Amino acid sequence: MTAVTVLRLVEQDRLSSDDHLSSYAPGIANGSCITVWQLLGMTARVHDFSANPSFDMVSWLNLTLRWTPARCRGAARHRHA
Repeated sequence: MTAVTVLRLVEQDRLSSDDHLSSYAPGIANGSCITVWQLLGMTARVHDFSANPSFDMVSWLNLTLRWTPARCRGAARHRHA
């Protein structure tokens, strides 16, 4: 679903598959080297914060915690939730 939406945005010239992650999410490690295309192909080597045991523990201990985009970006930046 995400890929279809992104590809439609590319089709509409609202973004380019060659755009860098840093344009949309500043502060992500190596964001200036990672392209939208690499993200879609899952070849960007961006840390999967949801696979982090501390993310899992925090999520289960506080089921009402809102994982806002900013909180998710923070978890991706720091490799912990």
